[in-house]
Amino acid sequence: RVGFGSMATTSWVALWLALWLAACAAPLGAGAYRHGDTVHMARRAQFKQVRSEWHEIFGRFCPHFGVDRVVAVPLPKPKTFEAGDDYKMSLALDHYNFHTSWLKLIDGKRPASGLGFGFGGQGQISSSSGAANVPMLEVDLVRAGEDVTGFRAKVVPLPAKYAASHGEMVEHFRNATHWPKLLVVKYTWQERHLVQVDRGLLVVTAMGVLVGAYLMLKILSGTGDKLSLFVEDVAHNYGGAGEGSGRSMGDTLKGE
Repeated sequence: RVGFGSMATTSWVALWLALWLAACAAPLGAGAYRHGDTVHMARRAQFKQVRSEWHEIFGRFCPHFGVDRVVAVPLPKPKTFEAGDDYKMSLALDHYNFHTSWLKLIDGKRPASGLGFGFGGQGQISSSSGAANVPMLEVDLVRAGEDVTGFRAKVVPLPAKYAASHGEMVEHFRNATHWPKLLVVKYTWQERHLVQVDRGLLVVTAMGVLVGAYLMLKILSGTGDKLSLFVEDVAHNYGGAGEGSGRSMGDTLKGE
């Protein structure tokens, strides 16, 4: 009698705990990327010790999850920018979860034909390539499973193979008065298998709660009959004692 009810209760509790486990695990996959999905990116500039606001980069110029590619990102001219000013840029990835340091694209103090560009000690390619002092941005992105886990960027000289096929872009970039300029950006992805401690602890804890609750209910269902008999015996004995007391009291009154 009691065993059937306990089994039904155990099944319902197990079902609810399984649903709770699924609900806890669902947010962990929220925002996960699939191969080829556009990863949000934004940029901002610094010049004359002034920093601009963040500006969204159009999706076709953003990195695509797990896809190595090269794009040319247009850079509009800041309103107060003048020849001889340094121009630095910072990038934000995955809805501002990751940021780069300031990357110098234009070195206003470096004398050169047209504009000068800072390459962070990387050196410059020879002017015979037609792309002297023209920068390229190398962006290395790291992913683990379906998540973006980090990225870094550095400024390097534009390789000759890109300069040869984009001669007009190179000339525009070297021309101090020509804006917008096209910045070549190379996206490269790396995959790392990271141990996700938080997710593992959550799953193990939830499974422990589920198993513990199931075992507790099994124990209660096994002792349900004995507990019912114990309660009935106590009630019966208590009732019998009450009736006996009543008869004794009656007999005493009659005797008096």
